[in-house]
Amino acid sequence: MPNAVIQLTENSKDLHLLNYRGIAFDLMGAHSKAQEIYKIILVVDAKKTSILNNLALSYFLEGKNEDAKEVLKSCPHCTNQKMLVNLK
Repeated sequence: MPNAVIQLTENSKDLHLLNYRGIAFDLMGAHSKAQEIYKIILVVDAKKTSILNNLALSYFLEGKNEDAKEVLKSCPHCTNQKMLVNLK
C-alpha cells in the first residue's frame, strides 16, 4: 500500500473511501488490516480526528487498550475522560 499515500494526497475522496475500507476490515474482525489503512491516511493528514478515533476503536476491539489510550491522548478532540477511564 505505500503507493496509495502518493495518490491520496491528490484526492480527498480517496481518503474517505479508504476510511470506509478500514471500517469494513474492523467489522470483519481484520483489525490489523484496518489499522494499517488508518495509519496510511494519517500520513496524509496526521490530525484527522475521525481517523484517530477509528484507529483507537480498532485497537480497543483488538484488545489493545493501551494503544487505544495513546491514540486518544494524541488527539485533542478525541480525548474524553470517560473514554479513557473505560479503557482501563
